[in-house]
Amino acid sequence: PPPAELLQPTMPRRLLPRPVAQWLDEEEGRCRPSWERAMAAQEFVREHYRYEERFRERPEVQERITRLHTGEGNHHLEILHASGDDGCLGRGVCHALNLLVVELLRHLRVPAFAASGWLLDEGSVDRPDHLFALALLPGIGGEALVPLDASGGERGPRAPLGPRTTAAPAPVERDAW
Repeated sequence: PPPAELLQPTMPRRLLPRPVAQWLDEEEGRCRPSWERAMAAQEFVREHYRYEERFRERPEVQERITRLHTGEGNHHLEILHASGDDGCLGRGVCHALNLLVVELLRHLRVPAFAASGWLLDEGSVDRPDHLFALALLPGIGGEALVPLDASGGERGPRAPLGPRTTAAPAPVERDAW
């Protein structure tokens, strides 16, 4: 069996927004394999949350940050949900969005955890610049780690490889090849 920590939610269901708890109830009522639940959790977050780089500057998020207590709750999820409104359940970056995927999966008894990595978009190789979810799913011959990223896509951090500047690339000497 997977380690118990990978199945332990960090927030009681009653502290999650009502639509999230309702989705979890509905999902538990379906008889689906773990991999379908993992994909459904990723899609739920993509549909109901927004990627917003400067979400911490929002007044409602700033106010919620002042009420956080060390050692209590999941601060990433609390500030994610502080920025919810009629248009979405919350705003955040890869950390909060993918930690929510992990949380949803754990509530559904699918082992999951977060991992950091690189987007290869001018980041520094010694500092990972992205956080994603990993689900531990049954596979042929044992378990498989499946990466999930609710922050990817149109609203997320995906960027084309290469420089973000508009400057012309430096000339390359032929002998260098």
